[in-house]
Amino acid sequence: MSCIDWIVHKYILHADDSPLPEWRRLHKLHHLEYDKTMDKHGQGLGFTYLDMLLIAFISIIPVLLITAFINLDYVPFILLFHFVGTCIGVGMHNHGHRLFHEHDELPGCMQVPYPEIYRNFIHEHHTHHHMNAMQNYCTIFLGFDFFTGTSHYQLKN
Repeated sequence: MSCIDWIVHKYILHADDSPLPEWRRLHKLHHLEYDKTMDKHGQGLGFTYLDMLLIAFISIIPVLLITAFINLDYVPFILLFHFVGTCIGVGMHNHGHRLFHEHDELPGCMQVPYPEIYRNFIHEHHTHHHMNAMQNYCTIFLGFDFFTGTSHYQLKN
């Protein structure tokens, strides 16, 4: 999940040659307007239900390839867990991102609340991403930033 989180953020939201240019445009706007709070339009703050399904369906391809290589018997379970995990992760992102930018609502977006202690850690991580958009691409599942060397903890040393 952390790998998917990282890839979507780095190669779709931050890439000028993004395969989803509207997502890129909204995310760029989000970064340009960042000052802890967004304008009231809230564009670029969350992924809609359709966006969430798109992420789940596109990201299942490498997951299925890896699963097929290991054992085809696991494919139905992997499909279910991947879809549910992606929806939960996107919902957590939407909820935390809305709160971080002090927005009252995020219409058309699923939100999954999570404990404040983890949200505070995520918000610190997100603050560093806004201070340097070339780091901290993971938004909920943070591990892949450490694996790729894009964590602000590694870059500041």
